[in-house]
Amino acid sequence: MPLLVYKSSAGSGKTFTLVKEYLKIVLENPLSYRQVLAITFTNKATAEMKGRITQTLAGLANDSSDVRSMLKALKNDPEFNISPELIPVRAARVLQLILHGYSEFSVCTIDSFMHRVVRAFAFDLHLPVNFEVEIDTDSLIDRTVGELLNMVGSDQGITSLLTGFVKTLVDDEKGWDISTGIKSIAKTLFDERERTGAEPLRSLSPADFLRIHMALQQHTSQFEQKLKGFGRDFVDLLRDNGIEMTDTARGNAGFYNYMERLANGDFSKLSPNRHVQSALEDEKWESAKCSPSIRAALYTLSASISHKLNTTIGFIETNQQHYFTLKAVAGNFFPMATLSLLDILLIQVARNRNLVHLSEFNRRIATVVLNEPVPFVYARLGEKYRHFLIDEFQDTSIIQWQNILPLVHNTLSSPAEGHNPMAMIVGDSKQSIYRWRNGETAQFQQLPLIYSRPQTTWFIEAEQTLIRNYKPKDLGLNFRSTPEIIDFNCLLFKHAGALLSSGLKETYNNVEQTPGGSRKNGRVEIVFNNGKGEEGKGKSWDITMVKASIEKSRAEGFSFAQIAVLCRGNDDCASVARELLSEGIPVVSSESLLLSSSPRVSALVTAMRMLHQPENHVYKASLELLMQLIRKTDKLSLNNESDPVNEPNADHLLSLPFYDLAETLVRRLGLNNQHDLYLQFFLDAVQEFSRKDHRGLTGFLEWWDGQRSRRSVDLPDGADAVQVMTIHKAKGLAFDVVILPFISNRVRPGRSFDWIFDISVGESILPAARVKMETKSLETSFADQYNEEMDKTRLDTINLLYVAFTRAISRLYIFSAEPPAESDSPGPSYMLRTMLNAAWPESGQMNTFIYGAEAIEDSVRKFSTPDTFNESFCGVSFDWHEQITVGRPASVKSAMADISGSLEFGILVHNILSNIITPHDIPEQVKKAIIHGKLNQDMALRIERRITEIVNQPDIAPFFNYQGEVKTEAPILLANGNLLRPDRVMINRDEALVIDFKTGKTSPVHEEQIINYASALSELGYKTVKGWLLYLSDPPHVKVVV
Repeated sequence: MPLLVYKSSAGSGKTFTLVKEYLKIVLENPLSYRQVLAITFTNKATAEMKGRITQTLAGLANDSSDVRSMLKALKNDPEFNISPELIPVRAARVLQLILHGYSEFSVCTIDSFMHRVVRAFAFDLHLPVNFEVEIDTDSLIDRTVGELLNMVGSDQGITSLLTGFVKTLVDDEKGWDISTGIKSIAKTLFDERERTGAEPLRSLSPADFLRIHMALQQHTSQFEQKLKGFGRDFVDLLRDNGIEMTDTARGNAGFYNYMERLANGDFSKLSPNRHVQSALEDEKWESAKCSPSIRAALYTLSASISHKLNTTIGFIETNQQHYFTLKAVAGNFFPMATLSLLDILLIQVARNRNLVHLSEFNRRIATVVLNEPVPFVYARLGEKYRHFLIDEFQDTSIIQWQNILPLVHNTLSSPAEGHNPMAMIVGDSKQSIYRWRNGETAQFQQLPLIYSRPQTTWFIEAEQTLIRNYKPKDLGLNFRSTPEIIDFNCLLFKHAGALLSSGLKETYNNVEQTPGGSRKNGRVEIVFNNGKGEEGKGKSWDITMVKASIEKSRAEGFSFAQIAVLCRGNDDCASVARELLSEGIPVVSSESLLLSSSPRVSALVTAMRMLHQPENHVYKASLELLMQLIRKTDKLSLNNESDPVNEPNADHLLSLPFYDLAETLVRRLGLNNQHDLYLQFFLDAVQEFSRKDHRGLTGFLEWWDGQRSRRSVDLPDGADAVQVMTIHKAKGLAFDVVILPFISNRVRPGRSFDWIFDISVGESILPAARVKMETKSLETSFADQYNEEMDKTRLDTINLLYVAFTRAISRLYIFSAEPPAESDSPGPSYMLRTMLNAAWPESGQMNTFIYGAEAIEDSVRKFSTPDTFNESFCGVSFDWHEQITVGRPASVKSAMADISGSLEFGILVHNILSNIITPHDIPEQVKKAIIHGKLNQDMALRIERRITEIVNQPDIAPFFNYQGEVKTEAPILLANGNLLRPDRVMINRDEALVIDFKTGKTSPVHEEQIINYASALSELGYKTVKGWLLYLSDPPHVKVVV
């Protein structure tokens, strides 16, 4: 009943070992595949593991040479007792069972497994049996934010909190767009740590938040007023005796300036500096240049000065920590209160729609695990699964591990018949780079102990079970990289512990590895940019070095597909990808080739927005800037410089089919002079939208706003192209050549905000507060929390470097900024330089460091530039409207000629009439009907004439020349939730007149409609209500109903 824990480094074959353990179980008993649960971290890893298992089984069944290494590993395992001749038979049987019962082939992500648990035990978890899983976070956020904004104005408390939130946005220079700001913080609610932190605030109402905020202001103000009083009394005392700052010790760096700053309300540095402390200790108050009379006055006042300084400093020492804590809480108070409102609304929105978001599963089950003496939810599952294989454990969150633990505990406590139950955990703390997803590497390092263990009997027993069965394993070989790459990483990261706090040093205690493969001649090259000269500034230097490294690699015989460029962020990836493509170097990168990153695509979308909202001058200015950028890059000029979209006949554009509209704009903007992959893929997206959705320009712009962060240039995986991706995406992968640009000293905290609890605010207790993690936190009650966060951030940074460096098989190129000699907040470049100097002291004076095989001269073989697209092919068709005339069949012409006497004609008149306020609106509404395809040019004149005749008829004209407010097709919400939508309501003070347009024959049903409208208007408080029916038949006539 072992708990096998493999703590091993990169490239050591952890996944290979996990697959081997899986095969040992199922080859001994083919039916046991149903009792094995293998858990991975990502969908991609799940697909890879399933593929490895099935392919290996197929290889074993067919005695394929591809699985010789696995076959050898199985035969050499002392616990594997299957005879060689029986292995192919068993493997074929297992593969057949898996393929016929694939739903029981349990290799999945932890989230998908928890979904199965929740689905099976929905009743026990107090969920509707027919709940739906919501994975579209943006959709749920939009609904929740919409609900919150609908309360503005009607709920004074919520209105006040959101007003404060807007002020915070403006003060933080994040704009004033409340919707965007609220959506941004709402996303944090899908983080289990943030949601857990916000839970204690659910008991607070908007009024409670406002009351606590007032108390925060009062208490911080009282502290500040007290200090101002101390400062004023002190300064007044000295000035009354003719003493100025220049007369006192250290002048503007001494005690006088310290107290004067307090008097003026400057509380940025409350703790006294060493000069103030020295003056107090030595009672030396005068400057060397002060006059004898001033010296005498200071001597006389010495006791008072000392007393006032000590009183002030004592008051500060007693109260400043609480003051700075309250200031930190107040600084993020309104965003935090808004987050709490969203938390409550999110629960309501999900409940009302029978939804459970994917992120909720772990929290739901954790509630049961923590509160039930025996986790009954797992009773039946515990009988099914007897073997557990958990990969990438270092990225598992605390809640996730505690939710799986009951199953592991159950299997370790209850031996099964046949193959002994087994739990296997695989991970590497050095590769923990998903802390922002709540991965907690400490719980892997502390195994078999349970990190952050709940103090319950069950968890104590579970921990003892883990300890009894714990069997650590180590994989010391590296099968991935050349000996030079392996040695470099071992020698470098052996010194990582010196950069970490004592509690985290052990992460890098064991980095030694032995080469396990046959590859040779590896090479590492590190270049530090000292920033000298124009060529050394900005990102251009890194990109130039990337291009040179690709050239060098191609000269050494590597294909484009063997080269990867890894960056910390998507923006850097996009910069590299664009530059490489512009040089004719093929690139594969879904995350860095976003269509929205292309200036040409941005220009086209902006032109569409101009067409949609011609009165918005911001779009016009944006388009001009984008076109200037494109001209500078591609030497373009606008076909219609003055205004390519809003020229007099631009309305014609809106009458075109939407794809034609997009291509026409491309031609008008002059974007079709050369092939552009981004633009072509964008037009493909336009075509895809046009096939599925017929809402035209308005609908597309809404659709694009939701898709812009997802749509990218999509090149086939098998293409011979350089791969550009983030380091996070590269985890688990390997590349012959790895290039790492943009290594800077910028520190990126793992968590910019964190939660503190039970804050005393006068007589009130704020149960939780979300505060910013920044240097100022060192002066607060949560200083230890901040220090812990910074320690973990340093570990995150080193781990990110480790993951990046260990992706390389043969070549590793690193381009870094030269860091400062000393740094209070060491970033990646500082850590790299520090570890490099510790491992190779002579490297300290080098801008370029080389380790490994000698470089092959570039002259050995020049690489050829890959075939590029034909520049003459622009991807946009010619304007076929100008070259092709589409005739109209005689039958269609005849039908159009007879339309005026048909029902459709009446419906057209009705629809246009419903949007008219006065007769002056008729031409504009007819024009809109043409643009939206509801009316052709042939019929426009006849429709316009017909409507004009109707509205000018004497008994009808008063309705369209009404001196009051007119609402067309405005909805009326009834108490029972139903909606009424009269065609036209005219309001003047206490009077409401309603009229409905009808195209058919008179009917009692029509009169009943008007009576219902009138009744609803009366309930709204209008004293005089009248109603009419306007029949549009020839001739039109009015019927009084109410």
